[in-house]
Amino acid sequence: ESLKTLALSTLAAGALIGGGSINAYNRLSPLQAIDNVLDSPATGAEPNSDVGSSTYMGLSKSFIRAALQYIAPSEGVKYKPYKDSKGKWTVGIGHLVLPGEVFTTTLTPKEVLDLFVKDLKEHIVRAQKLTPQYDQYPQYVKLAILDGIYRGDLSQSPKTRQLISSGKWSDAAKEYTNNREYSQSKRLGDKHGVWKRMDRNAHMFKT
Repeated sequence: ESLKTLALSTLAAGALIGGGSINAYNRLSPLQAIDNVLDSPATGAEPNSDVGSSTYMGLSKSFIRAALQYIAPSEGVKYKPYKDSKGKWTVGIGHLVLPGEVFTTTLTPKEVLDLFVKDLKEHIVRAQKLTPQYDQYPQYVKLAILDGIYRGDLSQSPKTRQLISSGKWSDAAKEYTNNREYSQSKRLGDKHGVWKRMDRNAHMFKT
């Protein structure tokens, strides 16, 4: 609940609004508009399922919500394609535009959600391969692992993953932030978010 409060307060401040008018979605913040899709009988229910289904595209709705609240404030929500800090075309919630994908119109909240869930499912499979005991971890650790894979920093740190798999959580947290990008970001101060995001994940590892 505290993560949700933090996420929604960030949204209320306008930090995630971009690539499309907020007025088009009844003045809801982007994350609120996307979250509402999960409860919408018209668009949220899966084919041949009850309107009250607890899943969406094969994933638990409660887990999707938790992932949205944990990842979206850092990634941002963009209804139109943009170039990220590395010059890669991105859309939605950190979705890297793949070869053959074309986005010529402003996305709807449902389209953003569908891209996010598709990516989330792929990242879960990757997390299960990189950290074999992933399914046994508490949800907050799963989210931190997924966020690290989303950014790419955990994928590029085999030592951190080995420490996680060995249950050496404090050592894993320390190794995770023993990272050039983390150090460079921290030198830039509070206005740069990478180190804050990595600190949050490290905190989840050692909690």
